[in-house]
Amino acid sequence: MCVASPWLDNTTRGEAHLEKLLILSDIHLSTSVEDRDRFAQVLQHAMSRHGDARALVLAGDLTEAGKAQEYSALARMLARVSLPVIPMTGNLDRRRALIAAFPKAALTDEGHVQAVLDLHRHRIITLDTLDGPPYAGTRHGGRLCPDRIAWLIRALDSANGRHKVVIAHHPAMKIGAPGHDAIRLDEGAELLELLASYPGTHLICGHTHRAASGISRGVPWSTVGSVSRPFALSLESEEIRAGDQPPSYGVLLLQKQGIALHHQELPT
Repeated sequence: MCVASPWLDNTTRGEAHLEKLLILSDIHLSTSVEDRDRFAQVLQHAMSRHGDARALVLAGDLTEAGKAQEYSALARMLARVSLPVIPMTGNLDRRRALIAAFPKAALTDEGHVQAVLDLHRHRIITLDTLDGPPYAGTRHGGRLCPDRIAWLIRALDSANGRHKVVIAHHPAMKIGAPGHDAIRLDEGAELLELLASYPGTHLICGHTHRAASGISRGVPWSTVGSVSRPFALSLESEEIRAGDQPPSYGVLLLQKQGIALHHQELPT
Protein backbone atom coordinates (compact mmCIF):
# COMPACT_ATOMS: atom_id res chain seq x y z
CA MET A 1 0.00 0.00 0.00
CA CYS A 2 1.24 3.48 -0.79
CA VAL A 3 2.01 5.38 2.41
CA ALA A 4 1.57 9.14 2.47
CA SER A 5 2.05 11.44 5.48
CA PRO A 6 2.40 8.61 8.01
CA TRP A 7 1.43 9.25 11.61
CA LEU A 8 4.66 7.72 12.84
CA ASP A 9 7.93 6.54 11.37
CA ASN A 10 8.43 3.24 13.16
CA THR A 11 11.72 2.28 11.52
CA THR A 12 13.67 3.18 14.68
CA ARG A 13 11.96 0.58 16.88
CA GLY A 14 14.51 -0.93 19.26
CA GLU A 15 15.00 -4.60 20.07
CA ALA A 16 13.55 -4.10 23.56
CA HIS A 17 10.49 -2.24 22.29
CA LEU A 18 7.13 -3.64 23.39
CA GLU A 19 5.69 -5.47 20.41
CA LYS A 20 1.97 -5.11 19.78
CA LEU A 21 -0.69 -5.43 17.12
CA LEU A 22 -3.78 -3.32 16.56
CA ILE A 23 -7.01 -5.22 15.81
CA LEU A 24 -9.93 -3.29 14.30
CA SER A 25 -13.01 -5.40 13.68
CA ASP A 26 -16.46 -4.86 12.19
CA ILE A 27 -15.76 -1.50 10.61
CA HIS A 28 -18.86 -1.72 8.39
CA LEU A 29 -17.73 1.25 6.31
CA SER A 30 -20.47 2.55 4.04
CA THR A 31 -21.08 5.63 1.96
CA SER A 32 -22.49 7.53 4.95
CA VAL A 33 -20.53 10.43 6.37
CA GLU A 34 -21.30 9.22 9.89
CA ASP A 35 -19.66 5.82 9.27
CA ARG A 36 -16.57 7.36 7.74
CA ASP A 37 -16.21 9.96 10.48
CA ARG A 38 -16.49 7.26 13.13
CA PHE A 39 -13.82 5.12 11.50
CA ALA A 40 -11.57 8.15 11.11
CA GLN A 41 -11.92 8.87 14.83
CA VAL A 42 -11.09 5.29 15.80
CA LEU A 43 -8.12 5.20 13.45
CA GLN A 44 -6.81 8.53 14.74
CA HIS A 45 -7.17 7.35 18.35
CA ALA A 46 -5.39 4.06 17.67
CA MET A 47 -2.55 5.45 15.61
CA SER A 48 -1.86 8.43 17.84
CA ARG A 49 -1.38 6.07 20.81
CA HIS A 50 -0.12 2.89 19.19
CA GLY A 51 1.46 3.98 15.93
CA ASP A 52 4.50 1.89 16.83
CA ALA A 53 2.53 -1.36 16.54
CA ARG A 54 3.89 -4.06 14.27
CA ALA A 55 0.76 -4.29 12.13
CA LEU A 56 -2.88 -3.28 11.83
CA VAL A 57 -5.26 -6.23 11.48
CA LEU A 58 -8.72 -5.56 9.99
CA ALA A 59 -10.65 -8.51 11.41
CA GLY A 60 -13.53 -8.78 8.95
CA ASP A 61 -16.74 -6.99 7.97
CA LEU A 62 -14.64 -4.19 6.56
CA THR A 63 -17.60 -2.73 4.68
CA GLU A 64 -21.37 -2.66 5.04
CA ALA A 65 -22.32 -3.94 1.58
CA GLY A 66 -19.13 -5.35 0.04
CA LYS A 67 -19.13 -2.70 -2.68
CA ALA A 68 -16.02 -1.61 -4.57
CA GLN A 69 -16.49 2.05 -3.65
CA GLU A 70 -16.64 1.16 0.04
CA TYR A 71 -13.36 -0.73 -0.12
CA SER A 72 -11.76 2.06 -2.14
CA ALA A 73 -12.80 4.59 0.48
CA LEU A 74 -11.39 2.39 3.24
CA ALA A 75 -8.08 1.98 1.42
CA ARG A 76 -7.81 5.75 0.95
CA MET A 77 -8.43 6.35 4.65
CA LEU A 78 -5.71 3.83 5.51
CA ALA A 79 -3.17 5.37 3.14
CA ARG A 80 -1.69 7.47 5.95
CA VAL A 81 -1.00 4.42 8.09
CA SER A 82 2.69 3.55 8.20
CA LEU A 83 2.03 0.01 9.43
CA PRO A 84 1.48 -3.16 7.44
CA VAL A 85 -2.29 -3.57 7.00
CA ILE A 86 -3.65 -7.13 7.12
CA PRO A 87 -7.24 -7.28 5.79
CA MET A 88 -9.54 -10.17 6.62
CA THR A 89 -12.97 -11.23 5.40
CA GLY A 90 -16.22 -11.31 7.33
CA ASN A 91 -19.70 -12.34 6.26
CA LEU A 92 -20.44 -8.92 4.72
CA ASP A 93 -17.24 -8.82 2.68
CA ARG A 94 -16.67 -9.81 -0.93
CA ARG A 95 -13.25 -11.18 -1.80
CA ARG A 96 -12.89 -9.79 -5.30
CA ALA A 97 -13.67 -6.22 -4.27
CA LEU A 98 -11.51 -6.51 -1.14
CA ILE A 99 -8.52 -7.82 -3.07
CA ALA A 100 -8.90 -5.12 -5.71
CA ALA A 101 -8.66 -2.42 -3.04
CA PHE A 102 -5.89 -4.21 -1.11
CA PRO A 103 -3.75 -5.79 -3.86
CA LYS A 104 -1.01 -6.72 -1.36
CA ALA A 105 -3.37 -8.88 0.69
CA ALA A 106 -1.94 -12.34 1.29
CA LEU A 107 -3.78 -15.10 -0.57
CA THR A 108 -3.68 -18.87 -0.44
CA ASP A 109 -3.24 -20.88 -3.63
CA GLU A 110 -7.03 -21.29 -3.69
CA GLY A 111 -7.59 -17.52 -3.44
CA HIS A 112 -8.61 -17.23 0.20
CA VAL A 113 -7.52 -14.15 2.15
CA GLN A 114 -5.32 -15.78 4.79
CA ALA A 115 -1.98 -14.58 6.14
CA VAL A 116 0.91 -15.51 8.41
CA LEU A 117 2.87 -12.83 10.24
CA ASP A 118 6.02 -14.03 12.00
CA LEU A 119 7.49 -11.83 14.68
CA HIS A 120 10.32 -12.59 17.09
CA ARG A 121 8.43 -14.92 19.43
CA HIS A 122 4.97 -15.03 17.89
CA ARG A 123 3.20 -16.33 14.80
CA ILE A 124 -0.03 -14.51 13.92
CA ILE A 125 -2.36 -16.47 11.62
CA THR A 126 -5.40 -14.80 10.05
CA LEU A 127 -8.22 -16.86 8.57
CA ASP A 128 -10.82 -16.31 5.86
CA THR A 129 -14.21 -17.47 7.20
CA LEU A 130 -16.38 -15.99 4.44
CA ASP A 131 -18.95 -18.46 3.11
CA GLY A 132 -19.01 -17.98 -0.64
CA PRO A 133 -19.20 -17.46 -3.50
CA PRO A 134 -22.05 -17.87 -4.10
CA TYR A 135 -23.09 -15.39 -1.44
CA ALA A 136 -26.41 -15.45 0.39
CA GLY A 137 -27.46 -12.00 1.52
CA THR A 138 -29.13 -13.32 4.67
CA ARG A 139 -26.28 -15.68 5.55
CA HIS A 140 -24.25 -14.39 8.52
CA GLY A 141 -22.52 -17.57 9.68
CA GLY A 142 -18.99 -18.50 8.67
CA ARG A 143 -17.24 -21.38 6.96
CA LEU A 144 -13.81 -23.00 6.86
CA CYS A 145 -13.59 -25.34 3.88
CA PRO A 146 -11.09 -28.24 3.82
CA ASP A 147 -8.59 -26.16 1.81
CA ARG A 148 -8.56 -23.43 4.44
CA ILE A 149 -8.23 -25.90 7.29
CA ALA A 150 -5.36 -27.69 5.53
CA TRP A 151 -3.60 -24.34 5.08
CA LEU A 152 -4.09 -23.60 8.78
CA ILE A 153 -2.58 -26.95 9.78
CA ARG A 154 0.52 -26.17 7.71
CA ALA A 155 0.78 -22.74 9.32
CA LEU A 156 0.51 -24.22 12.81
CA ASP A 157 2.96 -27.03 12.08
CA SER A 158 5.64 -24.63 10.81
CA ALA A 159 5.48 -22.15 13.71
CA ASN A 160 8.87 -23.37 15.02
CA GLY A 161 8.14 -22.88 18.70
CA ARG A 162 6.58 -19.43 18.41
CA HIS A 163 3.52 -18.47 20.45
CA LYS A 164 0.57 -18.95 18.11
CA VAL A 165 -2.36 -16.55 17.75
CA VAL A 166 -5.18 -17.37 15.31
CA ILE A 167 -7.53 -14.56 14.28
CA ALA A 168 -10.87 -15.35 12.61
CA HIS A 169 -13.88 -13.14 12.03
CA HIS A 170 -16.44 -15.77 13.04
CA PRO A 171 -16.25 -17.29 16.54
CA ALA A 172 -15.70 -21.02 16.64
CA MET A 173 -17.24 -21.25 20.10
CA LYS A 174 -20.50 -20.37 21.77
CA ILE A 175 -20.25 -17.21 23.86
CA GLY A 176 -23.58 -17.72 25.67
CA ALA A 177 -25.55 -15.15 23.68
CA PRO A 178 -28.12 -17.04 21.54
CA GLY A 179 -28.25 -14.50 18.72
CA HIS A 180 -24.49 -14.60 18.20
CA ASP A 181 -24.17 -18.33 18.78
CA ALA A 182 -26.63 -18.95 15.93
CA ILE A 183 -24.31 -17.25 13.41
CA ARG A 184 -20.92 -18.54 14.48
CA LEU A 185 -18.53 -20.64 12.40
CA ASP A 186 -20.09 -23.80 10.93
CA GLU A 187 -16.90 -25.78 11.50
CA GLY A 188 -16.36 -24.32 14.96
CA ALA A 189 -16.08 -27.67 16.74
CA GLU A 190 -13.53 -28.88 14.19
CA LEU A 191 -11.48 -25.70 14.56
CA LEU A 192 -11.47 -25.89 18.35
CA GLU A 193 -10.45 -29.55 18.26
CA LEU A 194 -7.60 -28.66 15.91
CA LEU A 195 -6.37 -25.73 17.99
CA ALA A 196 -6.55 -27.79 21.18
CA SER A 197 -3.92 -30.08 19.66
CA TYR A 198 -1.53 -27.10 19.61
CA PRO A 199 -1.51 -26.17 23.33
CA GLY A 200 -1.28 -22.49 24.15
CA THR A 201 -2.74 -21.31 20.83
CA HIS A 202 -5.05 -18.34 21.43
CA LEU A 203 -8.09 -17.68 19.23
CA ILE A 204 -9.26 -14.10 18.65
CA CYS A 205 -12.55 -13.38 16.85
CA GLY A 206 -14.75 -10.49 15.79
CA HIS A 207 -18.36 -10.66 14.54
CA THR A 208 -20.03 -10.32 17.96
CA HIS A 209 -19.42 -6.56 18.26
CA ARG A 210 -18.60 -7.27 21.91
CA ALA A 211 -15.47 -7.92 23.96
CA ALA A 212 -15.56 -11.28 25.76
CA SER A 213 -13.18 -14.07 26.73
CA GLY A 214 -13.26 -17.68 27.83
CA ILE A 215 -12.01 -21.21 27.26
CA SER A 216 -13.76 -23.73 25.00
CA ARG A 217 -12.56 -27.33 24.63
CA GLY A 218 -9.30 -26.26 26.25
CA VAL A 219 -8.72 -23.39 23.79
CA PRO A 220 -8.40 -19.87 25.25
CA TRP A 221 -10.34 -17.33 23.20
CA SER A 222 -11.23 -13.65 23.06
CA THR A 223 -13.59 -11.54 21.01
CA VAL A 224 -12.98 -7.90 20.22
CA GLY A 225 -15.54 -5.11 20.06
CA SER A 226 -16.73 -3.18 17.04
CA VAL A 227 -15.51 -0.04 15.35
CA SER A 228 -19.04 0.61 14.12
CA ARG A 229 -22.06 -0.47 16.18
CA PRO A 230 -21.50 -2.22 19.51
CA PHE A 231 -24.19 -4.74 20.43
CA ALA A 232 -25.97 -5.14 23.75
CA LEU A 233 -25.52 -8.25 25.88
CA SER A 234 -28.54 -10.53 25.46
CA LEU A 235 -28.38 -13.91 27.18
CA GLU A 236 -32.03 -14.95 26.76
CA SER A 237 -33.15 -13.85 23.30
CA GLU A 238 -31.81 -14.47 19.80
CA GLU A 239 -32.54 -10.84 18.99
CA ILE A 240 -29.34 -8.85 18.45
CA ARG A 241 -29.81 -5.28 19.63
CA ALA A 242 -27.67 -2.17 19.47
CA GLY A 243 -25.77 -1.36 22.64
CA ASP A 244 -24.80 1.93 24.20
CA GLN A 245 -21.05 1.31 24.41
CA PRO A 246 -18.64 3.47 22.41
CA PRO A 247 -16.66 2.10 19.46
CA SER A 248 -13.60 0.07 20.42
CA TYR A 249 -10.57 -1.76 19.11
CA GLY A 250 -8.07 -4.32 20.38
CA VAL A 251 -4.44 -3.84 21.39
CA LEU A 252 -2.62 -7.17 21.40
CA LEU A 253 0.60 -7.14 23.44
CA LEU A 254 3.13 -9.73 22.33
CA GLN A 255 4.95 -10.72 25.49
CA LYS A 256 7.93 -12.99 26.08
CA GLN A 257 5.79 -15.65 27.75
CA GLY A 258 2.59 -15.18 25.71
CA ILE A 259 0.11 -12.40 24.98
CA ALA A 260 -2.22 -9.89 26.62
CA LEU A 261 -5.23 -8.46 24.79
CA HIS A 262 -6.57 -5.06 25.82
CA HIS A 263 -9.88 -3.58 24.69
CA GLN A 264 -9.73 0.16 24.10
CA GLU A 265 -12.98 2.12 23.99
CA LEU A 266 -13.08 5.60 22.54
CA PRO A 267 -13.76 8.30 25.12
CA THR A 268 -17.32 9.57 25.07
